[in-house]
Amino acid sequence: MIASMRKTHFTLMASAVLLSLVAARLVADDADKDKKDAEKDLKSLKGKWEPVASESGGNKDDEADYKQFRVVFDGDKFTILKSGEMHMKGKVKLDAAKTPKEIDMMIEECPDQDNKGKSLKGIYELKDDELKWCFVPPDQGERPKEFSTQSGTSQILATLKREK
Repeated sequence: MIASMRKTHFTLMASAVLLSLVAARLVADDADKDKKDAEKDLKSLKGKWEPVASESGGNKDDEADYKQFRVVFDGDKFTILKSGEMHMKGKVKLDAAKTPKEIDMMIEECPDQDNKGKSLKGIYELKDDELKWCFVPPDQGERPKEFSTQSGTSQILATLKREK
C-alpha cells in the first residue's frame, strides 16, 4: 500500500512538473509573439505621418493648428515636427499584446524642459497607411482606454496618414 501511494505521489509530481513546463513554454511563446507583433508594428510605423483629423476634450481641433505637425517614426525613435522644425524627440515603446494596443513615447528633447523624461501614454491602431493615436499629454491623466475624447479631459485623438 505504501509503495502504491509513493508511486501515485511520484506520478502526480511528475505530471505537475510536466504541466508546469508546458505552461512555461506557452507563456514564453506568447511573449515571443507579443514581442514580434510590437517589432512588426514598429517597422510598419516607419516614415512621416500627417494628421488628417484631430480632436481634444470632446471637440474637433482647428485644422490650421494640427496641420502644422508631422510625426516621424524610425525604429524605436520618434520626432514630432511643428512647421517643419523639431518640436519633440524621444523613444517609442509599443505593447501590441494589449487591447487596444498601447504606445508610450518617452520624451528626450522638447522646448518644455519640465516634460523631458516623461511620456505621452496612449493607444494606437494601425491599418495600412492610417494611424489612429489617442493619448494624454504628460501628467494630464490616465492612458485612454478607447479612441475618443470627452469634455473635461486632456485626451487627444489624432488620425494620421502616411506621407508618400
